[in-house]
Amino acid sequence: MNSENTNNATIVNELDFLNKFISDLENLDAVLTRISESKIETVTLAELLLKLNKMKRDFSVIYDSFSQKVMDSMGDVSMIEIPSGGSIEKKGATERKKWRHPELAQRVAERLSEMSVDMDTGEVIMDAQGMIVKLLDYAAVSYWRVGKLGEIGINPDSYCEQGDYKTNLIVKAGN
Repeated sequence: MNSENTNNATIVNELDFLNKFISDLENLDAVLTRISESKIETVTLAELLLKLNKMKRDFSVIYDSFSQKVMDSMGDVSMIEIPSGGSIEKKGATERKKWRHPELAQRVAERLSEMSVDMDTGEVIMDAQGMIVKLLDYAAVSYWRVGKLGEIGINPDSYCEQGDYKTNLIVKAGN
C-alpha cells in the first residue's frame, strides 16, 4: 500500500471517529439526565460537572483552533455554502479595547446637543429626554445596572420581560 492510500485510509478513520463523537455528543444530554435522575451521590454528579466544565473549556480551544484552520483553507473566499444548508462566512472587524467612555460620552453629548437645535431657525427640536433616548442609537446598552436603578426609585422589572429565576453554579477547578 503506498503512502497516499495509507493517508486516505487514515483520514477516513479520523472522519469516522469524528462522526461517532458527534453522534455520542448528541446523546450526551439524555445520558446525563438519566445519571442525574438515578440514586447516584451528589458528589459524583459534582465530579462529572467538573469534568464537563474542563471539557467545555478544552472544546472551546479546539473549536477556535479548527476554525482558524478552516479560515486559512478558505483563502480569499468569503463565504462557503454547505450542502447541508448551513454556511460559513468570514467577516473582519477591528478589535477595540480600553474605551475612553467618559471622553466618548462627552463627545456624543456635544454632538447630540448640536443636533437638538435647527441651525437655520434656532428652534430646539430635541429636548434633554429626547437626547438621552437618541443616545441609545450610538451606545448599545447590553445590561442595566439594576441596583443603581433601584437607588433612584426605578423598578427595572417594569421595563423588561422577566425570565424564570435562575441560580447559577460557579465551577472552580481544584489542583
